[in-house]
Amino acid sequence: MDFEFRALKAADLFPMMKIMGKVGINEFKDKISPDALGQMINGSKDENGIDTANIVGFSILLDVVDVLANNLPKCEKEIYAFLASVSNLSAKEIASLSPADFAKMIIDLFQKDDFRDFFTVVLGAFKGTNQK
Repeated sequence: MDFEFRALKAADLFPMMKIMGKVGINEFKDKISPDALGQMINGSKDENGIDTANIVGFSILLDVVDVLANNLPKCEKEIYAFLASVSNLSAKEIASLSPADFAKMIIDLFQKDDFRDFFTVVLGAFKGTNQK
């Protein structure tokens, strides 16, 4: 099924933030340590010369999947409603998409310039707030 997104607007942020809260964004910080992220990014090796970045990356991925698997069902209807509000499809049509088409729709939304721009600005505002 073909879909199109309209331009995002300020009013779209509120349901998006509600969904993010229900998805458990705060749980990621509890599961993923800064040391683990550093190992993954810097490509650390253990004492035997084994590249630990892939192992740590896989561990982080499992933590992310665990949080999502436990929390996504809590906001299923909100996700369908939000996607319907920013696309040319109804919530019922979105719920009946194949898993691949649904995943494509989510990925396409995340890749929209106005979606990325918003998060770039927000993250930029918090940059350095955890530094001493």
